[in-house]
Amino acid sequence: MTPVADAPLAVPLSGTIPPAGPVRFVDRGGLFGLLVKNAVLTFLTVGIYRFWARAALRRYWWGSIVIAGDPLEYTGTGLELFVGFLMFLGIMLPFGLVYGLTALLAASNPLTGGLLRLVEAFLFLMLIQIVTFRARRYRLSRTLWRGVRASQGGSSWEYLLLVFKWTLLSVITLGIAVPWARIATTRYLMDRTALGDLEARFDGRGHHLVLPWIAPFVLLYGAFGVFLALNIDQIGKFGPGVVPRGIWLVVLGYVGAAVGFLIYLLIELRYTARHTRFGEVQLGSALSIGGIVLTIFGFLIVAMLVLFGFGLFAGLIIWLTGGGGAHAAGAAAMPSFASVIPAIVIVLIGSLFIGVLRILWVDRSIVRRLCDTMSLTNVDRLDRIGQSTAPIPSAGEGMADAFDIGAF
Repeated sequence: MTPVADAPLAVPLSGTIPPAGPVRFVDRGGLFGLLVKNAVLTFLTVGIYRFWARAALRRYWWGSIVIAGDPLEYTGTGLELFVGFLMFLGIMLPFGLVYGLTALLAASNPLTGGLLRLVEAFLFLMLIQIVTFRARRYRLSRTLWRGVRASQGGSSWEYLLLVFKWTLLSVITLGIAVPWARIATTRYLMDRTALGDLEARFDGRGHHLVLPWIAPFVLLYGAFGVFLALNIDQIGKFGPGVVPRGIWLVVLGYVGAAVGFLIYLLIELRYTARHTRFGEVQLGSALSIGGIVLTIFGFLIVAMLVLFGFGLFAGLIIWLTGGGGAHAAGAAAMPSFASVIPAIVIVLIGSLFIGVLRILWVDRSIVRRLCDTMSLTNVDRLDRIGQSTAPIPSAGEGMADAFDIGAF
């Protein structure tokens, strides 16, 4: 493949999905029932069941992805994820103690306390990078195809140093270096990924992704610049009741930038697939970006309407069970604790409902499109694949699951 032919902007944002190829998504049914079961048990166990729910959902996704006629298999368990979470709590205990000490110090010495808080935030962000790497290694070690296990090599500390270097460069360059940073971290991960004895290689280059990365910034800052130009004579004169001219440009700029960043992530995902191979097996992708963007924004609109409806219902419950009576009697408007509990339950149910809707509407659509638009060349090489000899981690992701790091 040549760099020009594979540049991300060379492929239109929309297109038709080709017929089933060596990779496809098989909708096996039963997803709605699984999601309802997971939501109910997670609610009843105050969140503890989420680890088993995550493992069950992964088994569904993995089993629905068919490569060369055979599905993937996920062998991880909820208990492993739960044990990993307990390990994460043990690691985070010292962080909690330090956080409490810095809070006391900040009260007496704001400058020193503020600097320590910055150090804490930095260390926490670095910890997230280590967790991200280890979570990926765990997921791959629990992924089988035809009984052959995937693996992730490398070191979490090497990955951390790489992320730190590129984060520093991204800050110095005001974000311009981000495409190179993301390509560098992707290369580190993919070049140490394997399926059995087939080692992955990634040959992407950061300059291919510069234009789609910069485009949202140009849109945002351009809209804000026009807004300032329209109101240059009003600077310092704004007050209550004064609506700046062209305020809609700022709103449009932020919305456009959000869409632009989403498009960038999808372009990057498609680009990564096109520049990845496992041994002699080359991946390809004809992912339709426009369809995914419309799917996500359609879901966001419906989700906001649903949450608004649940919020109104919760408010009505509070009013009927306490707040409304207090107003009618001329008493204080503070509702009773007993009247708030049903409203909290309603809001939690609404949140779980939105989670189920997101997986059914967005996640399933994305996984299906990713699979059905992916191609493999030299697929016959998969018939001669050998088993991996990489070590298998024994615990789950812990913090990664607690903070929902990773798509699945």
